[in-house]
Amino acid sequence: MVFCTLMCVITMAAAMIYGRFLREKIYLFIGDSYAARLESEGYSKENVIIYAVPGITAKKLNDGRKEFPDIKPDKVVLCVGINSLVEMTEGNIEIEDEKQLIFNLREQYGVPVYVQKVFPVGKALVESKPILTVENIEEYNRLLKVYCDKEEGVLFFDPQEGFLDEEGYLLHTEDDLHIADDYMELYYRNIMKEIQ
Repeated sequence: MVFCTLMCVITMAAAMIYGRFLREKIYLFIGDSYAARLESEGYSKENVIIYAVPGITAKKLNDGRKEFPDIKPDKVVLCVGINSLVEMTEGNIEIEDEKQLIFNLREQYGVPVYVQKVFPVGKALVESKPILTVENIEEYNRLLKVYCDKEEGVLFFDPQEGFLDEEGYLLHTEDDLHIADDYMELYYRNIMKEIQ
């Protein structure tokens, strides 16, 4: 009887572990308009859940995290940054809100958090928003990468292959801020290649 019970428990545990490996991984994307555009272009699926608020900052996302989906993802993908940067001033680039958000995502979901490198903008947008220079975005990304590299279960990734011109500005854009619709497939493939 004890042997039968023990074998039953072992079999159930093995089935749960095996089933976890067989099922599709569940990815939770949390972010701003970049994540929202993935959703509007049809990349939200059974295994890709997207929680996105266009124009949101890391601080506002963190403040509203009680609204995040109540699911058990395998990985969380954070696509946020440019809106936080817009609120900063030249020479005062910092990522305290991002650090807190990343920490809270790790605590809430208990899975790896993949932090997307923030895309630069098109050259024309820098004229109206001078904080968004290639250099400032690179500094913001450098700070994010340094933080991610020190944290367990937090990975910084770069999905920008094929999206930058020789000066580091965003290509394939219609508004100098977002990736053009025709290039969303490339953006999604770049992300999945980095996080799988």
